Amino acid sequence: MKTSLKFLVVFTLTLPAFFAGAISTSYACSCIPPGTVDEEVEKSTAVFRGTVLNKEIQNKDSSLNSSAAPVAVLFDVKETWKGVDQSKVVIYTNLSSASCGFEFELNGEYIVYAYEKDGKLHVSLCSRTTSIDSADEDLSKLKDGETPAENQTSYQHSLNNIDPNVPVWLYAGLAILIGSSFFLVIRFKK
Repeated sequence: MKTSLKFLVVFTLTLPAFFAGAISTSYACSCIPPGTVDEEVEKSTAVFRGTVLNKEIQNKDSSLNSSAAPVAVLFDVKETWKGVDQSKVVIYTNLSSASCGFEFELNGEYIVYAYEKDGKLHVSLCSRTTSIDSADEDLSKLKDGETPAENQTSYQHSLNNIDPNVPVWLYAGLAILIGSSFFLVIRFKK
């Protein structure tokens, strides 16, 4: 019996050590690896090569920006393979990679695989979108694209005309909370 108890204690204390090596870093965003270039071109609404001209958080006036805050990214389109025929295009993504947003760098050049949602083009970290420096396979498979028309912006969304994403539910919740607090203070004063 004493031997069984010793074994149980040793087993219980060493068991976590075996699992400690199996623990890996956890991320808020997890993706299925993107498909081949051909598969992703087929799935995407738009595929183009462009340079980031500007980035703007849509609800920048809000004090509650999170990693999921929407960001509009203005691209100067150099070459297009699908869905974009203008020289400027606005793409939307989340602010941070923690929320699957693609963190574009100002003046960076990218191959962009975008999908349409609510009439706007979107990109996520889970798409095949990549920096031009890492796009050798994509460029060799895509071959030569078309040159876009000059001085036009795709999807009629410019950075100066972005709808602010104001969380109306937040204001309503605050109004209810303040009203309830006021009511309780008055009620308990009596």
